[in-house]
Amino acid sequence: MKENNINISFIIKKNDIRLTGIKNENTLLEFNHHKYINIENLIKIENLNELTNITKKFDLFLCTNLSIDRLEINHEEFFKLIKTKKCILDVCGYDIIKKGYFNTNIDYFLVKGNIFKEWLEKLNIPSNNIYVTGSPLFDYCFPHKLKKNYKKLNKISFCEKYDLDINKKTLLITTTNLKSVRNSMNHQNYLEFEKFYNKNESKYNYILLSYPLDYLFYETKAKYRRSENKQECPDYETMQNNFKNLKIIKVNDNYNALKHSNIIFHLSAGALSIETILLFNNISTTMHFKDKDYYKKKIGYSKFVKFPDDIANIHLNNIDELNSANTSANANANANANANMEIVKNKLNKFIYITNAHKNMLNSLNQILNSL
Repeated sequence: MKENNINISFIIKKNDIRLTGIKNENTLLEFNHHKYINIENLIKIENLNELTNITKKFDLFLCTNLSIDRLEINHEEFFKLIKTKKCILDVCGYDIIKKGYFNTNIDYFLVKGNIFKEWLEKLNIPSNNIYVTGSPLFDYCFPHKLKKNYKKLNKISFCEKYDLDINKKTLLITTTNLKSVRNSMNHQNYLEFEKFYNKNESKYNYILLSYPLDYLFYETKAKYRRSENKQECPDYETMQNNFKNLKIIKVNDNYNALKHSNIIFHLSAGALSIETILLFNNISTTMHFKDKDYYKKKIGYSKFVKFPDDIANIHLNNIDELNSANTSANANANANANANMEIVKNKLNKFIYITNAHKNMLNSLNQILNSL
C-alpha cells in the first residue's frame, strides 16, 4: 500500500501484551513483542476515548471482528468513538453477522466467505461495500504461505515438544469457556470425556486446545477473564488438574495440533469445525448438540442465518464411539471416505474462501480508499 502513497498507522493501547510482552511465566503464549514496538507510525493510547480525536485525521479505520472486548465496551459505544469511515476485517467465527454488532455501525466489510456477503446483504448492507477476501488468518494454514517465524512442526517434532508417544493416536479436546452460554453442552461433554478418559487413560495421547482468551488469563484483570474460576486459574488448568495425562497445547501450536491429531472431540462445537474440515481435511466429533436451541442457529442472529452444524461434525450417540472414530485426513484412505469429505467440503466452501487473503484484502482496501 505504500507504493500507492497510502499512509498507514497502527493504533494500540499502551498496556497491550503486544507492546508490554508476556509478564507472567505461566502464560502459554510465545511471540516476539519487539516487532510490534518497532512498527512504523505506531500510535499508543491510554484509553479508548482517545480514538475520537485520533481517527478524525484518517480516511479509513480498519479493525478485525475480534478487536472489541465486550466486557470492556460494547460494539455500539466503541464505534461511536470512531470519527471516520469504518471497515471490518472478518478474521474468524460468526459474529460478523450478529445483529447489533457491525451491521448498523460499519461502512465496509472484508468477509471470509460468500455466505457472509449474502447474509450481510439481507441485513441491508450495500453489496458494493462488501468484499469477499477470505481470512488472512487462514493463509498461515498452508505450508507455502507460512511465515518463517511460524514454527511449523512435523509429527515427530510435535510429539517431542509435548512429550507424546508417537506410536499412539492423538485425541484433541477443544473447549469454549466453561461458563459460556453453552455451559450445558460443555458440562455434558465434559462428563462424557471423563468417562472415556477413565476407561482409556493409557490408550491415547490426550491434548487440549482452549479458547484464545483463556491463554491470556495471567495477563488479564480478573473482571475481563472468561474462565470458570476467574480468581484462580484458566480453564485449561481446570481441565489438566482433572485429567493428569492431558497436555495443554500452546496457542501458537494450534496449527500443529489440528494437523497431527487423529481424533478431535469438541466439548462445545462452533466455527472451528468448519475450519478443520476445509483447512485440514479433519472432521470433528461432538455430542449433546442436536437438542440445543443453538444448534444450526444462534441467539442474536437473524432467522435466515443457518449454520452447518449438522454436516460439520460427527455426532456421536455414545462416547465409546470415539474408539472407532479416526477423523484425520490420513485415515480417509478409501475412495468412499475421500468422496464424502469432498461433498462436505463443497457444501462448506461458501463459509471460507480459500485463497490468498492477504493479497485480496490489500486490493480491496485500495479500492475502498480510491473511492473516498
